[in-house]
Amino acid sequence: MVKSPLFYEMLNRLRSFSIISLIAFVLATVFISLIYHQKVHGDLVVMGESNNAALTQVFANAWGSDLAFLLQSAEKLSDEQLLSSEEISRLHHTVINEIKGLSVVKVKLFDHQGRTIFSTEPSEIGKITNSQDFFIARNGQTLTLHNQHQEFQTINGKITDRQLFSSYIPIQFENASKPITGVFELYTDETPLVQRIQRTQRTIILATVTIFTLLYGVVWLIARQAHLLLPNQYTQLSSTQANLAESHQELQQRVNKLHHQNRVLMALAKNKALHQGNLQEAFQAITEATAQTLHIERVSVWLFDSNQTQLQCFDLFELSSRQHSEGTELTAVDYPNYCR
Repeated sequence: MVKSPLFYEMLNRLRSFSIISLIAFVLATVFISLIYHQKVHGDLVVMGESNNAALTQVFANAWGSDLAFLLQSAEKLSDEQLLSSEEISRLHHTVINEIKGLSVVKVKLFDHQGRTIFSTEPSEIGKITNSQDFFIARNGQTLTLHNQHQEFQTINGKITDRQLFSSYIPIQFENASKPITGVFELYTDETPLVQRIQRTQRTIILATVTIFTLLYGVVWLIARQAHLLLPNQYTQLSSTQANLAESHQELQQRVNKLHHQNRVLMALAKNKALHQGNLQEAFQAITEATAQTLHIERVSVWLFDSNQTQLQCFDLFELSSRQHSEGTELTAVDYPNYCR
């Protein structure tokens, strides 16, 4: 049977439609992958910078006078004197203890001129940095970079193939109106987190490719038998989109929760009561922040007396009434399970 010109025209249109659809699906997959990567990477850098800034604030509060003295006196010391000074030795010991169990792998401290006056890698002490990142931080802007390092020297030795976040954080004592006296450079190893995100990204890309492949088949079949397949494929597509939307919403909620918890930690780290010795105000700040962040109705702080025979409530915060109370006492005689 001789095919009519209309048959061949329809066949050519079907082929063109299939090729254009395939190209469109490939471009859409690439575009979605790029957008997702940029979005997640941006959120990851922001989160890393927030964490590093909070850690730096905690370090600065913990090191206190040693840090201030070192920044003031370092310019009078030679590299050899600086390296052998008691302040450097004491600070190095403090740093090692402070970062145990954390993701911090390296800490550096620059004076205002860019001279390295402290580093967990002692061979770097005394070196001058010409890094633009340092000058940006010296001008008051916190900067965080994410890089993959094939090799990197840390406190505990050399590590390989790691995802590191490096933050340059200006140091200002007392308040933001004071001049910047130095810059912290803090390296954290976020390889496990990055690997989890990369696995999630690969899963999403694979799901996207799978979905688009199915859609391409559906589109081709729709072109041939639309009146038979359209209702079933539409139902499947709606279900898949709903699952993707739910997954995205869950991921966004987790990111928002992490951001909120980081803000609470930073606020606590900057709370004057925590490093001025006012225990009552410190307890109140901690219990209130804990209740509001974790949505707990009652949060309290109890301490034993010197004989460990009595528990005393130093602060109790009730979320619903937003009130603090104190003074309740529990004795070992009445509550033996609490005083073991």
